[in-house]
Amino acid sequence: MAAGVLTHADGSPVAFAPVVAFSDTTTVSTFTDVQGQYTLLAYPGDYRVSFSTNYGTQWANGRSSAWQADLVTVVAGTTVTVDEQLVPFSSVTVSAVDSVSGAPINEFCIQADFGFTCTTTGTVTDTDALPGRYLVTVYPQDDVHLNGYGTVEVTSEATAMLTVSVDAGATVTTTMTDRKTGAPVANACLQLVPVTEPWRLGMSYGTCSDASGAVQATRVAPGTYKAFVWARDGVHGHQWVGPDGGVGQFKKAQTITISAGQAVAMPTIQLDKAGTITGVITDETTGAPVTGGKVGLASHHYGFGDSVYTVGIDSQGRYTMPNLGPYQWTVLFSATGYAQEWMGDVANRDLAAHVKVFAGQTTTYDTSVGLGTTVTGEVVWPDGSPVPSARIEFVNADTGENMGVADLWLPAGPTYTAQVKGRQRVKIRYSASAYGESYSGWIGGTSFADAAVYAIPRTEQYTLNLTLPAPTA
Repeated sequence: MAAGVLTHADGSPVAFAPVVAFSDTTTVSTFTDVQGQYTLLAYPGDYRVSFSTNYGTQWANGRSSAWQADLVTVVAGTTVTVDEQLVPFSSVTVSAVDSVSGAPINEFCIQADFGFTCTTTGTVTDTDALPGRYLVTVYPQDDVHLNGYGTVEVTSEATAMLTVSVDAGATVTTTMTDRKTGAPVANACLQLVPVTEPWRLGMSYGTCSDASGAVQATRVAPGTYKAFVWARDGVHGHQWVGPDGGVGQFKKAQTITISAGQAVAMPTIQLDKAGTITGVITDETTGAPVTGGKVGLASHHYGFGDSVYTVGIDSQGRYTMPNLGPYQWTVLFSATGYAQEWMGDVANRDLAAHVKVFAGQTTTYDTSVGLGTTVTGEVVWPDGSPVPSARIEFVNADTGENMGVADLWLPAGPTYTAQVKGRQRVKIRYSASAYGESYSGWIGGTSFADAAVYAIPRTEQYTLNLTLPAPTA
């Protein structure tokens, strides 16, 4: 058992504060009472104890992160006393500026673990922050700029200063019409998909046309995109926007580069009538129908969920994809228990086969899928200690599509297992947690662009041990 009292620097109690003790395999928690007192019932072992407050989180004894925390040893049949006094608060001053002009943004709010504060003067100062490293989110209130983010290191020696550069949102306009008649098409939705994050296709419908066919997308983040149209009128088909009309393949879609604050007028988008793809998916070894899963036009992010257009595979292995424009389409098969693969038995979307859709008709495309390569390995920190909990995502290095995932957690062990289609070059995105703190990023780099590349062979088994970057202290 562990017990104690949490107080401010002046000795007054900190009431109703969460207290959490973390070991390598166990987490126990409670709250302080009105007098700041708490009791934790814990199994014997070594723990790191955190105290969460409105001013940030402090770890025993007087530490600002889990990795600096002192170990508290709990012995069976005894009570260990862990009293904690919050260290003196420090100040944080945050300002926001336009990313292009550098001009100050006067009205914004900030959100961080040490509080939520707003300003109309261009500067926010919070005087009640515990030392530590904080992610600060800036929310401009001018209906022009996008949210911005910054990291600040708060110490007890001086006021921490942070200036966050935020982008002005762009505006994109276009008109949706029927290709043959030129009549406006309502409820056709424009989604701009980042070229490096194709899995964002279908995370929303984007911005939809009105009765006149007009579309106006506002507050668009600067970046490089490909445009997709979700035709939702029951007549026309979806399409990637190509240079000369609709297309069904990401690689043939036109690339659009958008700058901060830019007004972009896209040419009129002409829509064609819809057709359908259907088929049966079988096991490539047994020939039996697969019994579940999904089929889509892009992969999905394992944390954000499926596309609005993902269709299911039924118990007979059948799938049906309606409302597609009359183009050559490339489709991803994600059958339950099998490795994800694109048409043509490949892992790279841009090398995949395609199938022609005809307006008003149904095209059949049957396929078989396999287990791919069983990839296993251990996930550790740089010192060799096991990572308590993590998600490992295999992202195709050439296309940015998410092509495999594995979860692990202790006490089951630090080993993961994933089914990944080989041959394939991948980069690995991770999200991990240890002692209540979360970490995420790319192995071997700071982003997808510079992350390390791993070659997954086309074999039954492959071992890939992974070392995650050291957590920030």
